[in-house]
Amino acid sequence: MVNKLRILWITPGNPLMKTPETTIAEQLAIRGHDVTLAFGFNSNLLKKEYDIVVGAMEYSMNTANFIGRKLNIPVYNHMEWIPPWRVGMEDPKLWGYDGTQAEQLTPQHIAQYTDMYIQQIQDWENATVRSCAGQALIGTMRRFMSMPIVFGTRYPTKRFEEMDQYANDRIEEKNQIMCTARLVPHKKIIHVVRALALVDGNRPALKIVGYGSEKESIELEAKKLGVDIEFMGPGIGGDKERLIQESMFSVNIWAGLPIAESFYFGKPAITYDDAAVVEQFDDTPVYAERNNIEDLAKKIKMLCDNPELREDLGQSAQQRLLNNKLNIKMPDATCENIEIILEKGIEIWKTGKETWKKDE
Repeated sequence: MVNKLRILWITPGNPLMKTPETTIAEQLAIRGHDVTLAFGFNSNLLKKEYDIVVGAMEYSMNTANFIGRKLNIPVYNHMEWIPPWRVGMEDPKLWGYDGTQAEQLTPQHIAQYTDMYIQQIQDWENATVRSCAGQALIGTMRRFMSMPIVFGTRYPTKRFEEMDQYANDRIEEKNQIMCTARLVPHKKIIHVVRALALVDGNRPALKIVGYGSEKESIELEAKKLGVDIEFMGPGIGGDKERLIQESMFSVNIWAGLPIAESFYFGKPAITYDDAAVVEQFDDTPVYAERNNIEDLAKKIKMLCDNPELREDLGQSAQQRLLNNKLNIKMPDATCENIEIILEKGIEIWKTGKETWKKDE
């Protein structure tokens, strides 16, 4: 482990769940660092000494920069990415905006989003050191960068062992599949509903963990197509863990941690072959061609009909996750990467020299 660091870690709070950003802060503290976790700015934060301040996600970066200037310390900012449909770089239809969704995306929305991301990129660039959520995601960010820039990669993680309290070997597998997602267009749960409508034979039920604006649209589509779905709420108190264990597999489109959560319990996962998802998981999930609902239906049918294949894929995925063979890793391995970024930020601050390879 690197030397003990005094870290001010700033991230928004979430009353419905422990966020991945909070998990990382807690894990860094477990690893021996002096971590001050803050869910926003208050003047008391300026009364303590730190080695570095962290804007752990987009909405914290500006505050981190402000505190860094006030205290004259280095800043590490993390920005996930810039969704290309929100800034007019890709057709929104590729991201689930097919005209049936409740969430609208007008030219006015795109203009507002563009202004927001311009500000966020400026906050990101103004940090001493920075990271994004994957090499496959940097493309849209480049459009708004003022220069080639040094950055690291920080994939999401969680303390998966917190799920162990809900592990139950007596749970029997049911004829159902599940997904965990915010109910927003780009998670494409409606694609899963449409794919299930194409599955003949003993069609599984779909259990959905999540909340968001698209619930009614998904419900209407399922009713129209005769697909059995059930919304399970936010999945707290062990509900999500039980659903994973009693489901044959998960289908999570444009997802990271939900796929890894399935793997943790030895369950396979189906997803689209988006470049960022492939970067996180390599060939471990079962991939359907992006936005190809017929192919998604074929992959669902394949796993439904092959319990031995499900078992083999689930066990292999579990071992890869536990042994840090994926880019979404166990918390200690993720923290080792973050410690490198933090140390680099402190070094750059002291020497005034950036020694990482630039994003050319």
